[in-house]
Amino acid sequence: MPERFWAPPPDMLVRVEPPAWVKLRAMEVDEDGGGQIWEGEPIWVALLNKQGQSWRGQVKEWAVDADGLRLGDFVDFGPEEVFGICTFEPDGMPRIDSDWAAFMIGKSILAGITILNRSGELTERRQLHGQIHVAGREGIRVHLASGGTYTLPPDPRPFYEAPPGEYRLKATGELVVDPDFTCTWTLTMPPGRRKPTGLPE
Repeated sequence: MPERFWAPPPDMLVRVEPPAWVKLRAMEVDEDGGGQIWEGEPIWVALLNKQGQSWRGQVKEWAVDADGLRLGDFVDFGPEEVFGICTFEPDGMPRIDSDWAAFMIGKSILAGITILNRSGELTERRQLHGQIHVAGREGIRVHLASGGTYTLPPDPRPFYEAPPGEYRLKATGELVVDPDFTCTWTLTMPPGRRKPTGLPE
């Protein structure tokens, strides 16, 4: 499995319980029962129950337009198919797992950020890239290639393993080669600010 794919350790798979979400990859299976991992589409599923190696969940994010994989569909799967786990704090906020956080340190990231005003209207779109320096409850801090840092929210769900290749930034034309992860965020401007806290000028 490519190095940028994180596999939850066995003890974590044993511990995980509803209402955690798990990340699966939807991919076409060939005649031999295999598939190309880079051709798979990630989906996030809310875990509903576990019985040994038989797990069941409901598609919540990044749904695929295919039978059984659309938003709200129920999915049966096994722990060997899990590529990510998101647990939650008592207040419902996502929690950064220490194993995933350790894995992400040093990974390169290309982030797309959409900024809305308080009325929900689009004000700006930005693309940032750099290397993850810290991942924890306070957020995911990125050392930007352009200088400075930016802290993304502490949520593992938007991170997508980037297929190998070249990615050109729309605003600057800069070429980013083989980032480990891509992610997209929509941020709402706080009252009294021109931009969300921490966003570089």
